[in-house]
Amino acid sequence: MFKPIGYLILSLLLSACNSGNKAPSVQLADLSFKSFFADSKSGNGDVYCLQGTGYFRAPRTSGADSLVVAWTASHLNAKVIPVSSFGPISTTGSNGRMIYCWLVDGADTINNYLVKQGACPGGTMMRPETNDEMSPATKEIYSKTDHSGVKVYIGQQEYKQFIEQIKNAEIYAREKKAGIWAKTSTEE
Repeated sequence: MFKPIGYLILSLLLSACNSGNKAPSVQLADLSFKSFFADSKSGNGDVYCLQGTGYFRAPRTSGADSLVVAWTASHLNAKVIPVSSFGPISTTGSNGRMIYCWLVDGADTINNYLVKQGACPGGTMMRPETNDEMSPATKEIYSKTDHSGVKVYIGQQEYKQFIEQIKNAEIYAREKKAGIWAKTSTEE
């Protein structure tokens, strides 16, 4: 009798510990994309982003928005895979988070597609670092804020495989001089 109760308590504790990293569940039809960002139609304040880092600083092609529209229109059954989140991001009191996501339809992902088309550099597809992954200097910067940290929803192996695809997509885009790679530094 003691063992089943012990297992029950252990599973409840593990469940409570993991509940903070439960991936948000959303369907593509529940998102309204504007460029690389999407609001949830539920109005919960969450913002979904197709890039993990550098979204405001990184170069992007002028046709990037139309690539997002075209891809999502032709992949209506794509799954929204939350990769990581941080927040809250709202200044209005909402608990909305910034959620980096992959849109996956079979073997096709919009993230890989955007990099391969030269819409953005592959580095933007890296997820934000967790507190444990940050350098001491970066930890110091974030220690002065009330930011709640980065939550990761996918496994390390899955993430590594994805990043390898992104690296190959950027190599392809550079070789084809697609999008942002149309001009090299020697041509400017």
